Amino acid sequence: MFSLTGDTKERRDLGYVSWDDPLASLENSKSKVFRRTVEKEETLFYKFMKGINATPWNKMYTTLTSAAYPLSQVYAHTRIPWVYDTVIAIQKRPTSPTLAVWILYGSKNLWHDMQLTSISYSKDGLLAAVRDIGSGSELLEVKVYELDAHRKIHPCWKRSPIGPETAFQTDQFVYLGVESSGLRSVSLHITNAKHGTDTKEIYLEKDEKVQLELIKPIGQSDIFLRGYNSMKQWIGLIKDSKLKMQDHANGLLVPLSNTIMLMNDSIQIGSKKLSLPPHEFGMNGMLGTDGSVYITTISYGKMSLWKIEKEIFVRMEPTPTHPCEIHLLEDMRVWKRCPYESDRIFEIRSNHLTEILTFPTPLSLRLVKYAVRKGVPYTVIRASTATRPLRGLLVEAYGAYGSCSKRAYPIRWLPWLAAGWAIATIAPRGGRDLGDAWWDGARGALHKYHTFEDTAIGIVSAQMCTGVKASNTILYGRSAGGWCAAQTGQTHPELVGAIYAEVPYVDILRTTTNPSLPLTTMEYEEFGDPIHHPEHFKALAKITPMMTIPSALEGMDMPFVLTRTGLNDKQVAAYEVFKWAIRLRHAGWTVAVGVDHYGGHFAESESALQHFAEDAALLDSLVGYTPPRRHHSTAKHPRATSSR
Repeated sequence: MFSLTGDTKERRDLGYVSWDDPLASLENSKSKVFRRTVEKEETLFYKFMKGINATPWNKMYTTLTSAAYPLSQVYAHTRIPWVYDTVIAIQKRPTSPTLAVWILYGSKNLWHDMQLTSISYSKDGLLAAVRDIGSGSELLEVKVYELDAHRKIHPCWKRSPIGPETAFQTDQFVYLGVESSGLRSVSLHITNAKHGTDTKEIYLEKDEKVQLELIKPIGQSDIFLRGYNSMKQWIGLIKDSKLKMQDHANGLLVPLSNTIMLMNDSIQIGSKKLSLPPHEFGMNGMLGTDGSVYITTISYGKMSLWKIEKEIFVRMEPTPTHPCEIHLLEDMRVWKRCPYESDRIFEIRSNHLTEILTFPTPLSLRLVKYAVRKGVPYTVIRASTATRPLRGLLVEAYGAYGSCSKRAYPIRWLPWLAAGWAIATIAPRGGRDLGDAWWDGARGALHKYHTFEDTAIGIVSAQMCTGVKASNTILYGRSAGGWCAAQTGQTHPELVGAIYAEVPYVDILRTTTNPSLPLTTMEYEEFGDPIHHPEHFKALAKITPMMTIPSALEGMDMPFVLTRTGLNDKQVAAYEVFKWAIRLRHAGWTVAVGVDHYGGHFAESESALQHFAEDAALLDSLVGYTPPRRHHSTAKHPRATSSR
């Protein structure tokens, strides 16, 4: 088990302000008090589960997930023609941030791996496979393989720890070095591709706030290095074992080639800078095999695909009327995703999109509503066969790092939809659903509250269009989205019946004032720097879930809280979740904590579906609407009231 230790001193003194945390001893994950807390929380969790049958939910998760995304190379999102008439097939897994990868010769499977973080390949038969070898702690290792002329694959060399992206360039292999936590890529290295020898460091990032990322544009041989600190970004070209700085901006920078750069509201093609169509904001792009430039844009969560012809932007399909995702793939292919339809793969042929693969749809869904209310986009879906009244409403929001809201077929929530729930997705500020300005609108300590305000608006909007009451509404978020769920639910307990927070970032002030933690300094621009800015402390103190828990008032039910943590999590330490749960109980709230002993920031793959099923069974029993029956008790587990 990986152990992330914080600061066990109760007093935190910044010079201009100090405060005490009586639960600080929990920040030593090797201590007896931490181990006792783990045992206590597990005991309490299974007391809640007593009498609740999770088996039907487990069956639904297993059946629907495997049916929607069959673990088969037939349903690969990407198929890359490779050496010796082989094909590399890649499928992005739906319930974890991993890839399933096959090397195929005709119908013969030469090699496969179902749990990879990333892959890269060369034109002369070398393949680099990156995976987490740290039981969810994001300790990454690369293994380089060679495919010979007899179509036999041989291991060449391996190295760890490294960053998540790699690339081949002629006879060299390019990768990123990481700091001790493994979460921040800090250096750029090249080595002999086949043997892993003659390794050189060609760039070292000295600014501890900057994260590095390798970028290899689709269909291009050029490799770029991006340095970013929240919205501040720069791009450098890697060539001849050197790094040449190319561009910098306070916003999106996406290199499509050595001479083409996509930005938030424009694209630079050689010496010409073209403005994007009005109200459209850049996402990604590629230089096609036909020599044309293709880009994707976003507006209110709706993505569009464009071809640039003689400085004119031509839509590749009709203007979208609802949120969707468009991902550009190798070999002139496009992956389109929609909240209520199956994933589809298209090929670009003669200025048209030709569908070549449709993923299965084990559950028919329909759009209840997509709208923008008070400036906040939201989408609501339900099963086509669902009848009123709905069992309940599950609302999902994130709103951080410029990450767009989810707009794909909701595999994670299929069992809920099958059970009669509606699913709402909100796009609050802090994401990039309306470009850089939407991200910037909730970036930093002074503006972060906008994320929670927008989420509250979205909850009410979804309830209005579904007719679901607050008592039958669940607000879900994970990681920074867990902060959103926790803070919005605590600020507006009257809006929801439950808060469902996975690995939630909730101890904001203790984390942002402890620069020894892996992500703290990198996130000053995103979340604030209260060490050096008293105004940031004042703003964060109003929106940190750990310090803004309202006491249960007489006569008012408080939301039930279900939260999960992984003991190997380097991004959000398990002690944050435990401290939050204890404080909630002291204020009269009812809380259950699920503990994953082998997972990190993402659930350990073998147990993920079981955890999903347990959580669904518990929340459905507590919050789901059950029509009253005569002479039949409808009693449920008690939610927190002033009598507790």
